[in-house]
Amino acid sequence: MSPRLTKLQWCEHVTKWRASGLSCRDYAARAGLNHHTLASYAKRRAEPPVTVRADFVELAPIEPKMPGPLDLQVGEFHIHVPSNFDATTLVRVLEVLEARR
Repeated sequence: MSPRLTKLQWCEHVTKWRASGLSCRDYAARAGLNHHTLASYAKRRAEPPVTVRADFVELAPIEPKMPGPLDLQVGEFHIHVPSNFDATTLVRVLEVLEARR
């Protein structure tokens, strides 16, 4: 009787068996596995689940997309902002105008 293996372990055996050049029966006998079970996993195109391990993942900040164009009235100033404006520049302009109040 074959040992109780996880799906990942069976997938690893399928990969090793295919790389070994042995028949399913021969590989299973050497590994102490049931060749019918090994063949069944191979037939289902057993592939190990993808595992991604990262110690560090850099995330780039996402600038919120502003609707546009915008028309702003700031005190006595009328500002037309096109749809492809740079948010950082707009913030600086508004800060300058606010400081002039």
